[in-house]
Parts: sequence; structure tokens; C-alpha cells
Amino acid sequence: MGIETCQNCKRIIGELEQAYTWQSHIVCKECYARLSSPTVAKPTPVDSLVPAIQPSPQRSLVKSTLIVMATVIAVIVVIYILLFILSSYEEKRKEEKYSRVIVTKANLKVLHSSVNQFKMDTGRFPTEDEGVMALIEQPTNVPNWEPGGYLETTELPLDGWGNEFVYKLSPDSYKPFVIISYGADSKEGGEDINADLFSTDPY
Repeated sequence: MGIETCQNCKRIIGELEQAYTWQSHIVCKECYARLSSPTVAKPTPVDSLVPAIQPSPQRSLVKSTLIVMATVIAVIVVIYILLFILSSYEEKRKEEKYSRVIVTKANLKVLHSSVNQFKMDTGRFPTEDEGVMALIEQPTNVPNWEPGGYLETTELPLDGWGNEFVYKLSPDSYKPFVIISYGADSKEGGEDINADLFSTDPY
């Protein structure tokens, strides 16, 4: 018989000793007698005497670190998405804002050119009382007025903010006339989209 170890008391069973089997465990004679006795409370099986493997502090730290990193990454992703949405919204607002300026400038050029054509046909510019309305409605006692008017539409175009254009003769620019949009705020002066736009400006 070889050398065995008692799985209950962990004592080495000598070659001359007899090893016993108790509930599939190798035990020494003393432990077998004690464990087999009905008057002695049977101990917990040997397998359950082995302490459960507890996670080491290092593993717990690594796990906590990974959780924190995952949370931080998730927050960063959410912030990035929100910033992207906000940036797209602001860009869209900016494009819409300046698209109104582009529309206004285009309409100013159309009206300015039409007033010049009116002058070529009738020999004079519209009066300030007539304004650009003279481009779609023939004024009284104006010969050679183009039948159907000088615009492709039957209504006067408005600026990009839905306001009527202002027509003035002999403006400060020393031009024969000027057509004006007072911008988004419809007030004289201003900056950015509130700035005044003139048909005599180079576009």
C-alpha cells in the first residue's frame, strides 16, 4: 500500500497503517472510527471544508475600474451625440438665416433691373408714390408701358422676411434710385441679418 493522506485530518497515513473509505473519502483509522460513530455528529464533508474561492482585491479593483471606464465612455458618446445634434441644428438655423439674405439680394436685383427697363420704355423712373408697384400696374398717363408689366409674376416680390421693399429716388449714393430691404428687424440700420440691403450694392 502506498502513502495516503487523510482527507479529514490531513494526516499522512503510514505504509503500515490501513486507510479507510468514508463517503468516498480516504481517511485514517481514527477519523473513520470517529466519523462512523452514530453518537458523534458527523462533520461537514471534506469537499465542503475547502474554503470558497474569494475574489482577490486586485480582481475587484480591475472590475470596478472597467465599470467606471465603460460608464465614462458611455457618457462621452452621449455628449458627442448631443453636441452633433446641436451643431447640426445650429448649422441648419444659420443656413436658413442666410438663405433669406440670398433671396432678398436676388429680388433686389430683379426689381432694380426692372425699374431700369421701365425707364428705358417710358422715359422716366417711377415716382416714390408709384414705387415698384409701377412695375406690375401701369401708372396714369405713362406711355409705352410694357403690356403685362415688367415682372414675371403678377405680384411684387417680398424680401426674405416677408417685408415689402422700399423704393427711393436720388438716394445718398447719388444713384438715380435705390430699392431697400431693412433686414430681418424691418428697421433702418442694424448688423448681420438686421443690416439694410440695397439694390445698388455689388452682389
